[in-house]
Amino acid sequence: MRWGAEEYVQELLEPRGLALEFARDTVMLEFASAEEFVSFYMTKCGTCMVAKVAAGERSPELERDMIEVIETWSAAGDGSVRIEPEYLITVGRKPR
Repeated sequence: MRWGAEEYVQELLEPRGLALEFARDTVMLEFASAEEFVSFYMTKCGTCMVAKVAAGERSPELERDMIEVIETWSAAGDGSVRIEPEYLITVGRKPR
């Protein structure tokens, strides 16, 4: 997740004359199950959609692996999914 690394964003944007400010926050993702989570991301998230196409005939295996990972990461403990990932907020300003 290179866009989540300040160093990567700095390498891309500072050479263009932008003054960058960074902050971090979290978002709560909640789904009834890991299967629902994976189904949502496989149909709505561009990178997951591309991964599914690239997996071809092995896409069911990819989805099973994703479900296993999500179940491991979930803090819910009751079969539902509750994950609170961190994300990077970047503000870039051009000098006046």
